[in-house]
Amino acid sequence: QILRRTRYDEEDSSKVGIVRLLSNGVYKAAYPLHDGSANRDNHKSGFLCTRRILFKEWGAWRSAFKRQPLWLIKRYFGDKIGLYFAWLGFYTSFLVWPAIFGIIVFLYGVFTVDKDWNYPTNDICDLSGIGNITLCPICEEHCPFVKLSQSCILAKLSYFFDNDFTVVFAIFMSFWATAFMEFWKRRQAVTQWEWDLTND
Repeated sequence: QILRRTRYDEEDSSKVGIVRLLSNGVYKAAYPLHDGSANRDNHKSGFLCTRRILFKEWGAWRSAFKRQPLWLIKRYFGDKIGLYFAWLGFYTSFLVWPAIFGIIVFLYGVFTVDKDWNYPTNDICDLSGIGNITLCPICEEHCPFVKLSQSCILAKLSYFFDNDFTVVFAIFMSFWATAFMEFWKRRQAVTQWEWDLTND
């Protein structure tokens, strides 16, 4: 904030801030100084710096399922990075619903792979019927003829992920994507208002 407000020309009061110097090409980049060590506490001052708090509470594996300290992230990294991590956290938490539904679709495939109405897989695996058909070699030289039934395991594995319920999952994902965008617009507006970013 100090670098953004400091005048760099004593005669012209409009020449203010590091952002203008960056846009004019005077500097290639500008980074704020760190406010303390991330690896050890500052016992002399008696307080933890923002960098140390983020390292202990946000950057640790044990904090993977905790809420992100977005205010500290914004304070340390800036508005744009803070808003990015706000989006990333919201997106990750919103992915729980497709994950749960995707597991249900996968389990449906696992439990119905051997059912009688699963005609494609049953036909491929049927040694006395279509599965006994001989297929052409997959290459021109030195490749043997193979039976269709040799791809039985692959057909079953494919059915786990691509079964009748996958169409329902695709419809669900289209609604999920629309809902995600609308809920994120709302969350983004609230975050921008809380962080006073409405004019940026």
